[in-house]
Amino acid sequence: MRWLASVRWRLFLVCWIVFTVHFATNVVREHYPAFSIVEDGDLYLDEYEGFHADIFVHSNGHAVVGNQVLGSIPAVPPLLLFEPALDALQEWTLAQREGGGSPVTEYRTGLPNRQDFFAKVNERGLSLRFGAATFITSAFCMAPLTAWFVVLMFGVLRERGFSEDRATLLAFVFAFGTPIFYRAAHLVHNQFLMMAVFGVFLLLWRSSDDEEVSTRRVAWAGLLGGTCLALDYAGVIPLLGFYAYLLFPRWARGGFVDAFRGSLVYVAASVPPVLFLWWTQWIMYGNPFLPGQMYQQENAFTGEGVRGMTLPNLEVFARNLFDGSFGLFPFAPLLLLAFVPMRFLSRGEQAWIVGKRERRFVWTFIWVFMAFCSMNRFSLLQFNTGFRYFLPLVPFLFLFVCDRIKDWPLRRIAWLSVPAIAHTWVLSMSRYTQPAMAYDGPPIVLENWREILSNGPQLPWMKILRQVVPPEHWLQHPIWPSVVLLIALGSAAAIWFGGPRLARARTPAPQG
Repeated sequence: MRWLASVRWRLFLVCWIVFTVHFATNVVREHYPAFSIVEDGDLYLDEYEGFHADIFVHSNGHAVVGNQVLGSIPAVPPLLLFEPALDALQEWTLAQREGGGSPVTEYRTGLPNRQDFFAKVNERGLSLRFGAATFITSAFCMAPLTAWFVVLMFGVLRERGFSEDRATLLAFVFAFGTPIFYRAAHLVHNQFLMMAVFGVFLLLWRSSDDEEVSTRRVAWAGLLGGTCLALDYAGVIPLLGFYAYLLFPRWARGGFVDAFRGSLVYVAASVPPVLFLWWTQWIMYGNPFLPGQMYQQENAFTGEGVRGMTLPNLEVFARNLFDGSFGLFPFAPLLLLAFVPMRFLSRGEQAWIVGKRERRFVWTFIWVFMAFCSMNRFSLLQFNTGFRYFLPLVPFLFLFVCDRIKDWPLRRIAWLSVPAIAHTWVLSMSRYTQPAMAYDGPPIVLENWREILSNGPQLPWMKILRQVVPPEHWLQHPIWPSVVLLIALGSAAAIWFGGPRLARARTPAPQG
């Protein structure tokens, strides 16, 4: 148990527990290819036709999904591991239905699309199977990967000169005071894209102009760069942007030929994930180079530009930043500090942890990425899921926030952390989203606060359970979310505060 003395291990376990207990039962488009791979070993979703708006019947006669499937692959191992249990749940549900004792019979929600989805699921006996699958993909995929990413941020802060106490506090703020907490609740490819983008940057980040990045790090960076594109076509921005970040400094030092020759490792390493993208698109659509967006059924945005892609649009740009249903700043007000000039918050150049060259590159990347997302009218559909498209920017903006508060007293940082964590926690507990595109009510983030202040602590999965079990069921008692939270947070606190003591107790005394 000596490993419990490690801050990294305890940080990982605490985040894993907290992320898991806030899991959501959303069966999203990324789930269906994972289901099909586990159940049938292919990417055809014929048995799930009509289950999601992004699943459509292609000209080959098979139902396929309109998004890249690499974001589904991380969910395959845990689903494969628990496949026998999921099969047993489905068989038990069907047996209960045949005997007249179905565990769930209705879904008390005022949203017709969700009621239709529930009817399809219930008819097939998939209700408990889908619910368990969302827990599995959250608890054994999203939660641990996001917890690992928090530990990675802790390591970055330590390497950049932060004390252990300060880096630990800021790592907790990153975990629970930014939207990575909100998005860890269920499978979503944007979270994987965020990890890949930041990983490329860390691999290529040099401490000084004289430092040379090793060939191995360049190769790993190329692999992650290609992964960015394979996860989402917005990944073309980091793929090309970080290639430029690698190429131009070498060009300035040793000429174009040497720089280009050295960069070929990055290019070669990026090829395998891109080939995977083309292969899966060829299987699903019959054309390796065109995305599913080109074949999907018509919707509110496909008629604009080229299947929803236009020139940069100011309305989309502004709403991605400020919309109360999915905007960056309503979901992450803490990150506003990244846009405040340094002189207003800190002492000046000596406080920078991100060097001038990196700052210029990262800010260029941020604005170009936001402009690219503003070309995609589909980003306005975030209203039904919450903040998502700008996730790859979150770790960079958080580093800039750390730059601005690096020399603040710990007490002052703690006071800043409380409202940031409270806001993200409220959003992650409630997960109330805009019910329709034509919505003229209060900002959704405020509606989440209203729900929690009115009804007390909530848990996303328990909210759904209460809508499908009878009104007189024991789960309807308002105390249960608080009980579960107390157990989970108590366990996390015991690990955090008791870990070092337990590690010392289990360590043999020195001999002699």
